[in-house]
Amino acid sequence: MAAVLALLGGAALWWRSRRQAATRFDGRVDAVARQGRQLVTELRAARSGPLPADVAAATALDAESRARTLATDADDLARQATEERAPALRSVSASASALAGALGSERTVRVGPQAPTQEQLAYARALTDTRSADLERALQTLSGDEPWPPPAGAPPQDPGSGTWQPPTAKGPQPG
Repeated sequence: MAAVLALLGGAALWWRSRRQAATRFDGRVDAVARQGRQLVTELRAARSGPLPADVAAATALDAESRARTLATDADDLARQATEERAPALRSVSASASALAGALGSERTVRVGPQAPTQEQLAYARALTDTRSADLERALQTLSGDEPWPPPAGAPPQDPGSGTWQPPTAKGPQPG
């Protein structure tokens, strides 16, 4: 009888420790998602108006550093995740890394030895905006949210590309 009670007690402790570990992991995933959304929101706010070149470069440097940290954190979590959560975490990691690269490129264009042309600035900004939108979509997938619409005027992407698709109509279709 004592052996059965000890076995049940051990099983209960094991189950509780597994549940606590899963809760801690979920909390870390939520923190990564929150940091990523905060980064994207702050980037959008910083780009809503014209900024002096030095302020824009400093903002890009800070955001680049935060994006690299986000990529590392998401990659670390992906290695510990279940098979069903790992792909979303790897997507967040890759998107954050790509955003960091785009921000670094934009910063280089802005503070390079030669004054950038408007075309160079526009290209760098468009690349950063695209990478930011990619991170938004990856964060949505991680959180299980509905996909956000693409930027205004952006065409729907190819179905096999893993990028935003227009929602399909639900229910009976008109014939």
